[in-house]
Amino acid sequence: MHNFYFGGKWLSYFGGRITKAPQHEIPVRDVSTVEIPCRDGDVLLDNGRWQNVDFEREICFLPYLSELSAKHLARAVIEWLTLSQGYQKYKDTYNPGYFTEAYISNVDDIVRELPSLLTTKIKFNRKPWWFSELGQQTIDFEVNKPIVLHNPEKYESLPTIVITNKQSMSVKNAAVATVSINGEQFSLKCPGGYNYAVLDGESLQYISYKSDGTTDFVDDTMPPKLKTGKNQIIVTAYKNATMSLKPNWRRL
Repeated sequence: MHNFYFGGKWLSYFGGRITKAPQHEIPVRDVSTVEIPCRDGDVLLDNGRWQNVDFEREICFLPYLSELSAKHLARAVIEWLTLSQGYQKYKDTYNPGYFTEAYISNVDDIVRELPSLLTTKIKFNRKPWWFSELGQQTIDFEVNKPIVLHNPEKYESLPTIVITNKQSMSVKNAAVATVSINGEQFSLKCPGGYNYAVLDGESLQYISYKSDGTTDFVDDTMPPKLKTGKNQIIVTAYKNATMSLKPNWRRL
């Protein structure tokens, strides 16, 4: 019996199950075709990204429920599935140890079918990558103490790096961490007056944060990548700073 997690709850929490074993859905590369006059065939242009994946899960609930409890169940499940707007964390028992982000694209069908049938098909649209739970571990770095991280996946990862400002109350005191990743040097910072800055490789954003919720763009630093296999990371210098990293191991 397969199960899935979405919007903060497992399907089994409501006594439901997936009726058919999930299949492995493969993302498609975003490729454009270009027609050139007087030249046979098309030229393929790789846009450098993977597209989202559509997939479907048919669910049902145990039949011994009374009519009254079934109504309450249908309402609770509809609220669970429809009130979770936008991308939500998704994982299932077909991909143990991994998660992705998905949203539901057929809310109207669910609202119409579930109360009378206690079964429905849920159509999801998810981001292409599955991230391992193992790769979500946060690692703290000390100066001149190298750490070797082993990427167990077949694809390079885009880590999340956090620079914490130890003297964030002073606008003059920017936090700086000088770090070497596989021999490539990076100078990462958190502006003075901010508590911490996040260089997010997946979203390609470098944002600083204050405790009151204020945010600001830091700069256009390109996030580092962690290759498959062994990666050596060394923080060679800190100035008013500490640094941590989440490797984000991933697969398609």
